[in-house]
Amino acid sequence: MSELYNAFQPTLTKAGLKHFGISLKCSPARKTLQGIVHSYLQVSTAKPTPYPVIPDGSQAIFISLHGSKIGGAQSRACDIQILQPGDYFGIRFYPGALRYFFDLNFSEITNQFVDSQYFPCQKFGELHNNIYQHQSFHEPRFRS
Repeated sequence: MSELYNAFQPTLTKAGLKHFGISLKCSPARKTLQGIVHSYLQVSTAKPTPYPVIPDGSQAIFISLHGSKIGGAQSRACDIQILQPGDYFGIRFYPGALRYFFDLNFSEITNQFVDSQYFPCQKFGELHNNIYQHQSFHEPRFRS
């Protein structure tokens, strides 16, 4: 799938990162999740900042110290407000790939960001707690 599709977010380009004062660590999915997970992200900021998201067909899980949200497919640009300095994590999925993990109609969350109340999976509500026990996705436990 990666040969046919290339997710693009201007915020994650060299110029976008510099403009918003964000640093990025990005890891591709390992072999077992290739074609489903596009990449794992760790973004760091020293100050509150907007985080613009443009429509590129992908879906993502956005993870902060306060919880996790899933972004449905976007049909218009929007800003996610990063309200506090720190490290934030994300998992970018190829278009339509979230259906491999959840048996839900994701068209219902187009242009939305939903939290754990949307999902029947109880573990999703604790995802952020498990992630923040580690310093990065580069630790062996997160390798897929």
